[in-house]
Amino acid sequence: MNLPDHFSQTIHGTFGEVGRRWLADLPMLIDECARRWSLTVLSPVENLSYNYVAPAVSEDGTAVMLKIGVPRDELHTEMASLELCNGSGAVKLLTSDPEWGVLLLERLQPGTSLVEMFPHHDGKATRIAAA
Repeated sequence: MNLPDHFSQTIHGTFGEVGRRWLADLPMLIDECARRWSLTVLSPVENLSYNYVAPAVSEDGTAVMLKIGVPRDELHTEMASLELCNGSGAVKLLTSDPEWGVLLLERLQPGTSLVEMFPHHDGKATRIAAA
């Protein structure tokens, strides 16, 4: 599996030996997620940082996002928070596996950003975003 160098370096630098093993297991994790949830997993997003994130399509054609991270407290907290929100004010968590560090999320389609709507009014865009 070809992963961006900066992603591999971030994982190694942050998680050490655990990160190295996680990177080695990542192709198996992706394949297992695809099998378990009947997904076609597409190429990962361009700006990977601390998690592997890739769009996918479920068997019924639903667009989803697959997020896989080194299992850790922060990822478990994210899972619990998204489960609590249940899609209200945050992306909907469809299912997860805390042991594997996997989240299956609804895929959000971006619209028009506030910067695009108010190109010469940064203050107005900021006030709207903060509201």
